[in-house]
Amino acid sequence: DPELLSQVIKKTGGGFDTVIETSAADAAINLALMMLNPKGRLVLAGINAHTQAILTILAAAREITQKSVMAYLPEEFDTAIEYIAKKKINVENLVTGKTDLAGLENIWAALHAVKWNLLERKEITNRPAVRRR
Repeated sequence: DPELLSQVIKKTGGGFDTVIETSAADAAINLALMMLNPKGRLVLAGINAHTQAILTILAAAREITQKSVMAYLPEEFDTAIEYIAKKKINVENLVTGKTDLAGLENIWAALHAVKWNLLERKEITNRPAVRRR
């Protein structure tokens, strides 16, 4: 999204020091590379099983450090869902709101507003949205 990239560069004064990319989508990884400051860090937390079209020139020319992490295995999701269902772990403090399908449009609007608040570096949950090194 060229508009998003332009807004990020403008509002951050050049880009982020670190980006954590979780989707493993080619376009998202390339966008993450473009959002980084020179000598920034890219953490690849998403997993993809096919060959990807990543613009390595973006990383090499700007001396980006890349780190990959293995997040979770499928059976770990099953365990987490079971623990939540049996109330072995409390996740209520992670839930920011609930809605039915009729309220879905309002949820998307709220998420969009949060995205722009993060770009403006406003505090959303009592923590800084962007941490500079």
